Amino acid sequence: MEQFRIRQDGFREIQQRSAIRLLYIFIPSIIAAGVIVHLSTKTGEPDTLPYVLPLLALVSGYSMYAGLKKNRRNMETYSLTVGDTFIVRTQSPLPDLNIPFADISRISKIRNGNIVITGKHRNDMIIVYRQIESYDALEQRLQQIYPFTAPPAYTVFTYLLFSLVFAAAMICFYAFRNKMVTAICGPALAGVMIWSLIAVQRNKNLDAKTRKMAWLALLPIVSIICTTILMLTDNA
Repeated sequence: MEQFRIRQDGFREIQQRSAIRLLYIFIPSIIAAGVIVHLSTKTGEPDTLPYVLPLLALVSGYSMYAGLKKNRRNMETYSLTVGDTFIVRTQSPLPDLNIPFADISRISKIRNGNIVITGKHRNDMIIVYRQIESYDALEQRLQQIYPFTAPPAYTVFTYLLFSLVFAAAMICFYAFRNKMVTAICGPALAGVMIWSLIAVQRNKNLDAKTRKMAWLALLPIVSIICTTILMLTDNA
């Protein structure tokens, strides 16, 4: 059996990429919240935007720092074992993920150099980081196990665009009291958030604590559904 770990000089690059992904989430969210607060402030009311934005930035910054610190600790425990008939990903605090060669349905090398091994089920997914030891030798070994196929055509800009569209829909939903806007944005927002919650619960690359915390998303989901129903049934 062969075992591979992340190179010591690779942790920083992984952290930088993780930080960029988090910024794609936090920045649109802060902008959306600021726009909603601004549009919701009626004439004559005190403007709370100068207080809300710094508070959101502070909370987001702390959350990002804590998340990256936790990610670093977890990545230090990452190891990949390639046996004669199986591949195992070990990473605390995640349960071990074992994919037998016979269950591999796809191996793809994505644009950032990471290799994604997918098992029989979509959620059986092992990420082989570009920063792993003996990357070239490992890539050749994986190609011998299963021929590489083209990865899905998702890019970082796809996720950024999705974040911006989601933020715009959130602004329209809360800032404009219009039945047509509510009828379109309400179900769309609730549907996307429910789908995201299900995806998080099924993701085997997330720890139990993260999956439990994700259930808090039910609060905004219920809020959006109730607001949509009340808005559409209001005859005034």
